[in-house]
Amino acid sequence: MSVLERPEFADLLSRRRIVAPGEVVFLEGQEADAVYVILQGEVQAALTDSSGKQVVINRMHPGEIFGELELLGPHTKRTATILSQDGCELLMIDRAVVDKRMAEADPFLRYMMGHLCGIIKGWTDLARRA
Repeated sequence: MSVLERPEFADLLSRRRIVAPGEVVFLEGQEADAVYVILQGEVQAALTDSSGKQVVINRMHPGEIFGELELLGPHTKRTATILSQDGCELLMIDRAVVDKRMAEADPFLRYMMGHLCGIIKGWTDLARRA
């Protein structure tokens, strides 16, 4: 059973977004408002390096999640641009849903999550400077 088929996640399944080929899901630097799960298709994550060039740093496929870094950690601006080359279907989970679940989580787990998000943001910043 997929994690999305579990009854305790039923409230997450309300919003789907169809993304056209070549369409941007969100831009680096935008304020984060949702986390996404890929239902169909593929997306690419790209960031702008120190010379101003866009560099693809990841490709993600069905079942993968993205946009969580800015909702789980202390940083609220998107760290990369996400786009779909051939079109995709996404599940959109609003910040309010994530915030509610995080508020209900164990404080130590919230601390660890924030710490891990800080580490990942640091790696992203290193990749940007390369």
